[in-house]
Amino acid sequence: MQKSFIFIKIYNFLRAYSIKNRVLELHTSPYGASMTALYMNDKSHVTRNLIYGYSNGEKYKGNPFFMGATCGRFAGRIADHGFELKGQRYILDSDGPVHLHGGGASLAFKPWTLKEIHHGEEPYIIYTIHSAHLEGGYPGNLEIEAQYTLKGNSLLIHYRGKTDRTTHLNLTNHNYYNLNGGGSIVDHKIKVTADKLLETDSLKVPTGKFTDLQATPYDLRKDIRLGDVLKHISLDHVYAFSKGHRRAKIFSQETGISMTLTTNQPGVVIFTPADLGEEQFRNITPAAFPAICLEPQNFPDAPNQTHFPSSVLEPGDVYSNSITLDFDLI
Repeated sequence: MQKSFIFIKIYNFLRAYSIKNRVLELHTSPYGASMTALYMNDKSHVTRNLIYGYSNGEKYKGNPFFMGATCGRFAGRIADHGFELKGQRYILDSDGPVHLHGGGASLAFKPWTLKEIHHGEEPYIIYTIHSAHLEGGYPGNLEIEAQYTLKGNSLLIHYRGKTDRTTHLNLTNHNYYNLNGGGSIVDHKIKVTADKLLETDSLKVPTGKFTDLQATPYDLRKDIRLGDVLKHISLDHVYAFSKGHRRAKIFSQETGISMTLTTNQPGVVIFTPADLGEEQFRNITPAAFPAICLEPQNFPDAPNQTHFPSSVLEPGDVYSNSITLDFDLI
């Protein structure tokens, strides 16, 4: 068996930390604890980068697309730029019409600290960050860890968080997946174990209501070609997983690579951008609908929707978001 080992490279004066096992090779950046590349051989033994990553490592300092980044303190949108918690109103830092992914103080834009990197049969990388009380408008001093582990043909993502006072926390990873290594995802097939969508308003903030997917173009419960979906609708929606089933799967017939995502989170944001602008990437040149984002998380606007799963984190408790990506050749 080939031994795992560590790559440490310099991209535009930014240190990048990487791990590898016999199946997968993961590259990361301390900015946003971001994943910058994920390599795997396809059915023809051609190496493919399964997530988009900027060619210029400096881009992760600002990261206009949140590419590969850890989003928070609260992933997704929060209405009215804030929430009330224990009788106090907290106004959040927002750089647009709604608070998105933590606003201008998002953890996606900040330098994280490398805590540990390990190589061996199950290599892993752990990043940590401290977020001070009222940073971005959120209460509580937070200590957060992001751990990426390679285990056989799987990538395990685990976010942990602790606070010294009551707060809200909701983290996610924002990879842009393309199992061809670039180009378009219109020929990918997708299947998601979700029978409801969160209804949203004109700003894409949840209204608190749910929409049944039966007999709608948003129904992804059976294997369906993404291009057949995208010719009718665009996807930037929160899917509520069915009870006991929290899974999403994508598959590329071109490469034979499939990816199955499982999580402990109640929902997943599915986003299929029409393009990625004029950026340069460590991938095959993007085409129309170049990627799909699968962002497992608690429901957006949970701080303002009491019937949503709670996003409250209390002192003494540990926040946990576990995401497993299983890759196979079919």
